[in-house]
Amino acid sequence: MGALRRLVTPCDVALGIAVLLAGLLSLYWIGQAVAGGAGTLLVELDGRPALEVTYHPSDPPRLLTVEAPRGEIAIELRDGRARVMPLPVHVCPLGICWNSGWTSHPSKVIVCLPNRLVVRLVTKDTQVDGITR
Repeated sequence: MGALRRLVTPCDVALGIAVLLAGLLSLYWIGQAVAGGAGTLLVELDGRPALEVTYHPSDPPRLLTVEAPRGEIAIELRDGRARVMPLPVHVCPLGICWNSGWTSHPSKVIVCLPNRLVVRLVTKDTQVDGITR
């Protein structure tokens, strides 16, 4: 323990804490930059647009409903994020769509195969991260 105390000075500890705090602050700043802009919630049923709602993260929470082939589906839009609310078994037998949780990034979509439903968020500053052929 004494050898370690001679190798690590109080300045080393202060520098380590400063680097750690700078890293945490940068993650917070990046998260705010990604979620900070307005966007559009797109809901598609069977490949056709069923609902399109423009939102801003500071908007109050909204509960939107869509009539799907197997029943009504509720979608919550809050703080620039969206999720499918829990559904009865007769509407979605496995519940994968509502168990997937919140989506806040354009690359993460929510899909309900029994209802042929796709929920996605599109932001104005969405950039292509790659093209595959």
